[in-house]
Amino acid sequence: MYKQSKQKYLREFQRLHNRRPTDAELSIHVSCAEIPALDDYRDKATQVMAEVLAQAAQEKQEELEKHFKKQLWDFIDRHEPETLIERGWRGFKGLVYGGAGGVLGNLFTTVLVLLILFGAASSATQDEFTKRAKENLVSGLAKVMGVAVDISAKDEQQPSPAAGAVDQPN
Repeated sequence: MYKQSKQKYLREFQRLHNRRPTDAELSIHVSCAEIPALDDYRDKATQVMAEVLAQAAQEKQEELEKHFKKQLWDFIDRHEPETLIERGWRGFKGLVYGGAGGVLGNLFTTVLVLLILFGAASSATQDEFTKRAKENLVSGLAKVMGVAVDISAKDEQQPSPAAGAVDQPN
């Protein structure tokens, strides 16, 4: 900046006076204009260098972040669990978050829909549904345990065949 300012002075002096300045004139310019401005030049140069270094550091930081993120993802993709427990834990998490989570979500949705439909049904339909559900539950549990039980609801108003039968001669 000092040299640029001095050259600018030389060009301007020559343009105005149609000659080059003498050594004395140049010395006066340097003493009066350039030497006092050295601190300003130094401050400006420091500021420019700080900006350049900050920009370079920012660019390098971004480059390093991209590089290390890529390396981290590559490592994660290639990583194989080392121990049986670690492999088991990974498999368990995959099952819970994958298949089992989907099954539980579907079961919850089904139960929710059934509860909504049950709440919207008439009380007679609700009573009939509850009665049949109890019968099916008990019959199913009995079959699982190996016991032959049939709990069918029989209407009490139907007469039994033995009570209403009359023997007729042939």
